[in-house]
Amino acid sequence: MIIKINLRILAGLFAAIILAALIPYSIKTVSASIDNSHIPAEDNTIELPILMYHHMLKSSKLLGDYTITPTEFENDLKYLKEHGYTTVQVQDLISFCNGESTLPEKPVMITFDDGYESVYEYAYPLLKQYGMKAVVSIIGYYTDLYSKTEEKHINYSHLTWTQLREMVESSVFEIQNHTYNMHGNNTRRGLRKKDGETEEEYCSAISADLLQVQNEVKRNLGIAPTTFTYPFGYITKTSKQIIRDLGFQASFSCEEGINVLSGNPEELYLLMRYNRVHNISTEQFMNKVSKGKRRKPIPLAQQQEEPIASYTK
Repeated sequence: MIIKINLRILAGLFAAIILAALIPYSIKTVSASIDNSHIPAEDNTIELPILMYHHMLKSSKLLGDYTITPTEFENDLKYLKEHGYTTVQVQDLISFCNGESTLPEKPVMITFDDGYESVYEYAYPLLKQYGMKAVVSIIGYYTDLYSKTEEKHINYSHLTWTQLREMVESSVFEIQNHTYNMHGNNTRRGLRKKDGETEEEYCSAISADLLQVQNEVKRNLGIAPTTFTYPFGYITKTSKQIIRDLGFQASFSCEEGINVLSGNPEELYLLMRYNRVHNISTEQFMNKVSKGKRRKPIPLAQQQEEPIASYTK
């Protein structure tokens, strides 16, 4: 018997396997309460925890470090609501740094990396139910791929342009850039330089990839992402400058910690986040977040080369 395998399905399955096995993160466990009132903050500063999610499935062998259940996500939302947190998006931070608006007393940001369809299926209705908003960073290649095929499965499918348009128009989601096609298990691994690659070749490749996402989002949604989300947490000094040169006003790292904001636009680069893993309680996760380091902005010239956060699974 001959079994025919659709290449598009293989691409999706490959992406899901990479998510479960190759993202080089190492999550350290600490504990405390997410209530930060006992920690003194400098005058006129606001502490911003950012929660990082990836994929959601009701039941699957893929549940683990980067895939949680919808119930776990809903429990997180309940906790945030009960403890007086208000969700914000990157544009809220930009407006704050431009002196155009203020931030809520207890802000929190919810982010989703990769743009899995499960964000639309599970997270989107829950966020609407609880009156919250979030940020999703898409991989352009997979958005294009799944916008052109009806062969999908919740285990591996990614968001389509039609779904993203609905999510943006609802104001529940903000769309950001997670590269067009630099998130796979290839020779580059995110924004790292390839062996033997010249600086000119590196800058050209990174710029072309990121601009492809910008152009696709503009063409399909009529907006331009303001923020770049680093795949795998790999960050080079050159890539940090490219991000600025391309006009991005913020970036997400995978380093863990609480962001301390005072209104300086420099504080919006390399925003720290906490990855949400499966099979721990909401209280355990939020307790971990609260004990995180607090960081003031680091001038570009003083930042490490790469990676800012060294994650090995």
